[in-house]
Amino acid sequence: MRAPQDGPVARIPRIPAPWAADASLACWLAACALATWRVARKRPVASFAFVALVVIALAGAWTAVRANEDAAAAHLAVVGPSSALHSAPALDAERISRLDAGDVALVLGTHGVWSEIQLDGDREGWIATAHLTSIARRAPVSH
Repeated sequence: MRAPQDGPVARIPRIPAPWAADASLACWLAACALATWRVARKRPVASFAFVALVVIALAGAWTAVRANEDAAAAHLAVVGPSSALHSAPALDAERISRLDAGDVALVLGTHGVWSEIQLDGDREGWIATAHLTSIARRAPVSH
């Protein structure tokens, strides 16, 4: 059975960033070696293999950056106990739902002592920032 936080908000990178970066670097170096070899043989640099290696290197670099951002979890937080999701950043705002302690939320922004969050299951609303604990690798939830 899947946990509620197994959706896209709390996803874990499928490829570790160092692997994607290493593969990207290897393709880039192979493209450079191929270009050097083709220039030495007085052939045009642009070939299908060269273009494919460059495209794969760029895609790998993009994947590495994305995987690193996901792993850093800079905008992810865990919901604390006795938390409610509100429709607006105010105590008297309508309560959309009660949240389970341990739910993982994507912090979209803050307004005063409130944080706008998105949770799996298409749930979105406001919660008191004090009820969130950042899981970021380095930085706390913005206040």
